[in-house]
Amino acid sequence: MKWMSNKVVYFHNIDNKERVRRLLTSLGSSFNFISIGELEKFYYEKKDLKNSVHITFDDGDLSFYRNVFPFVKSMGIPVSLFVSPLIASTRKNFWFQEIKGYDREIIKKIMVEQKYFKEGTVEHFSINVLLKSLQYGDISRIIQMYQRRTGTPPKKPRNMSVDQLMEINESELVNIGAHTLNHPILMNETDSNLHKEIVQSIDQLSKLLGNNVRSFAYPNGFWGLDFHKREMEVLSKTDIRLAFSTELRNISRSDNLYAIPRFSVNQNNYKTFKVKLALGRKWILLKELRSKTTVKKERLKLKKHIDSI
Repeated sequence: MKWMSNKVVYFHNIDNKERVRRLLTSLGSSFNFISIGELEKFYYEKKDLKNSVHITFDDGDLSFYRNVFPFVKSMGIPVSLFVSPLIASTRKNFWFQEIKGYDREIIKKIMVEQKYFKEGTVEHFSINVLLKSLQYGDISRIIQMYQRRTGTPPKKPRNMSVDQLMEINESELVNIGAHTLNHPILMNETDSNLHKEIVQSIDQLSKLLGNNVRSFAYPNGFWGLDFHKREMEVLSKTDIRLAFSTELRNISRSDNLYAIPRFSVNQNNYKTFKVKLALGRKWILLKELRSKTTVKKERLKLKKHIDSI
C-alpha cells in the first residue's frame, strides 16, 4: 500500500534487532527515506517531497546503539536521534527510566507526605501522570526519598555514552539533536529552568559533538501540555532550525517550524501503525471512541483538577 503523503515518525527504544529490520524494511517498502537535510529543504527551500518519511528516535536509549545503528548504517538509512548531553556525560538515567519497577504505593505515599498532592488526588491518577504535573526538581527529590526509604540503589545506565554518541555522529547518517537536559515537562518549569533545559542542552551537545546542533524534540511533545509559545520563543533565539512535537498528522509547508508533527511507532504492532499512518488525525478520534481514557486525557483531567484547587 502506498500513502501519497510525507511524514515524520518517531521511536523510543527498540529492544530487538529483528524488529528494527522488520519495521524499517516495511516503512521502506511504502516510503522514501529522507534525511534531516532534505526535510529542512522541504520547509526552507520549498523542495518537493513525494511519499517521503524521516525516521526519528527519542532519548538515546542503548538499544539504538545496539540494535538500530548497525542496521541503518548497513542500509544507508538517514535518521535523527534526540538526546541529552547531560545524561550521556553523567551516565545517569532519565527519571522515567529510574522509577520503572518502583512500588507505586510508596511513591504516592511520599507525594502525599510532602504535600505535592492530597490523598484523594493520588488515588485517581497513575504515577506517570502525577509526576508529569511536577517540576523536574520535585520529581528528582521524590525519587531520592524513595531510594533512601527503600534502600534502592540507582539503576545501571540505560542510555548511550559520550563515546557511543561520537561514533554515531561520525557516521554522518545520524543527525543528533537536543532533547533537553533532564527530560522535564517544559511547561511546568520556571523561565530560568526552561532556558537552562533548552539552551544549555543545545550548547553542551554542540560542544560535545563538535558541530552545531540544529534540531530539537520536545519531551512528550503535546502542544498545550508539554510546550507552548514560551518554549517556542526560546528555541527561536537559538540555532535550531526544526523542532518536533508529537502531534499526529502529516507534515506540510504550513507547519510551524518549532512544532513539526510526528507519528509514534508501536514496535510490537506494525499492523496498527499502518492503520495509524493511513488514517492520520482520524486515528485519534477512532482511538478516543474506543477508549474511555488516554494518557493525554488523564493529564488534562489532572491539570484541570489542580487548577481548580
